[in-house]
Amino acid sequence: MRGTMSANEQKLKALFAHELLKTPDEPFQAALRIEPNTGLALQMVHEWTKDAFVLEEKERLLSENGAKAFLPSKEDYARNVYKFAEEKGYDPKDRLTAYRLYGEIMGYIEKPGINIDNSKTTVTQNRVMIVNEIGSNSNWETKLLAQQKKLTDVSASC
Repeated sequence: MRGTMSANEQKLKALFAHELLKTPDEPFQAALRIEPNTGLALQMVHEWTKDAFVLEEKERLLSENGAKAFLPSKEDYARNVYKFAEEKGYDPKDRLTAYRLYGEIMGYIEKPGINIDNSKTTVTQNRVMIVNEIGSNSNWETKLLAQQKKLTDVSASC
């Protein structure tokens, strides 16, 4: 793995860089995903984690795709939570918490929302009075002024 880089080695280093971005804290697992031979995977981790080509490839992948492209999908995340919930040897409380988290991720458990109870709300109904009056505007104005005068006279006498 030293010296000039072959096309195959370059391809493997590019794959290793991609896998490292997916699991930056687990370089050995990243290596095992592209090389099942444990000895070669260990050698890759030892030599390639600081390799200039691998580091440049990681930067290129990040600039082209963004960091979000290397995060697990919702389904991958849910699968890992479910896998934890299914594992034996953990406290049942932790396993139940994982099952609940899995249910929330997958939408099996509804999150509480805001319930609006309209039965206690006062509804104001503004009524409209329709006046069927036939006549001109000046005729209407004369009648209005006469009505207003009567109202003022009645209120003054009280």
